[in-house]
Amino acid sequence: MTSHKKYLGLALLLAFSAFAQVDTSNIQMFETLDEVEIDRDPGVRLSKKSVLSKELISEVELRKAACCDLSESFETNASISASFTDAVTGTRQIRLLGL
Repeated sequence: MTSHKKYLGLALLLAFSAFAQVDTSNIQMFETLDEVEIDRDPGVRLSKKSVLSKELISEVELRKAACCDLSESFETNASISASFTDAVTGTRQIRLLGL
């Protein structure tokens, strides 16, 4: 009996999602810009206050390539290596190179 309830629940879920519609009344068209001026945080900068070489990574840099997990945030940074350790599960290892 429980398997019938599972199939009924799955069928109802699929039926409701098939008739769902996206509200497009507030979508605006994209505009093409001729010129862009950037006057914010550069994302990565070197610390001048320390004797040791320090690279400061800000939130701006972490958001550049972020999609689904933390390791993708470091894909634009050459000082950090995010490599796959397990291809089946998609596990990545984050290594700091020379910092």
